[in-house]
Amino acid sequence: MKIDDKKALALFLPGLVLFVLEDELKEALEMGRIKIPKSTEGMKHLPGGLVGVRLLHNTGVARGALGRHPALVKHLSVGLTAAAGCIWGAFLSDKKMSRLDVARNAGMSALLAGALSNTKDRVTRGYVVDYFSFLKGPQELKNLVFNLSDMGILIGAAVAATAFSIDKAD
Repeated sequence: MKIDDKKALALFLPGLVLFVLEDELKEALEMGRIKIPKSTEGMKHLPGGLVGVRLLHNTGVARGALGRHPALVKHLSVGLTAAAGCIWGAFLSDKKMSRLDVARNAGMSALLAGALSNTKDRVTRGYVVDYFSFLKGPQELKNLVFNLSDMGILIGAAVAATAFSIDKAD
């Protein structure tokens, strides 16, 4: 695999920054250096009123699904993260990269960084540290508690999927 250093850094750096920031934030929350409530009562509202912060230890996946099976969730997380890493690695090549290639790989980088951060939590803590909730919208949306890694996964997947679908259409 030959890819010039600038492109490699451009594709790797956003994911690395997300992973490091998220890891530091989760550690600060867990160690009590940043204090936020653990329930919806007393939830801190961020400016703008759309999002609030509260601490949640999620042993499952979205909305606590499979929370009674943390070992299964941990193994699935490790496997899916490894698969995402393999897929991303397969798309890094020595060919000249188009804008779609760069977008796809940047999306995969964000997705992989988010997956790695949440997987690290599952392996080392036994749960994922979540801390954001929506304050407006349907109740199903308000019930979600998520973190920056989840946003990296969501946005990264959307960018990568869009780039894949445009590329396939050409």
